[in-house]
Amino acid sequence: MNKNFIIAGAVILVLGLAIAIGVTLSSEPVAAGLPEGETTVTGDLLPEFAGENDDNIALALLLLYFQLQMKTPKDS
Repeated sequence: MNKNFIIAGAVILVLGLAIAIGVTLSSEPVAAGLPEGETTVTGDLLPEFAGENDDNIALALLLLYFQLQMKTPKDS
């Protein structure tokens, strides 16, 4: 491989690492590119079954699917 490609790759790697560390360690939200002030999230809370493991979520979604299927009118 050409020596210039190795040097260019090393420079890009070091520059990227320096930028990543600078953004991570920045104490100023404006300098880090992060939003200023408090961030609020609106919406429904997570259901109770979404806490322990994925099996509970899968079971609840399956039951919801069958419940919706039973409520929809069937074509005769």
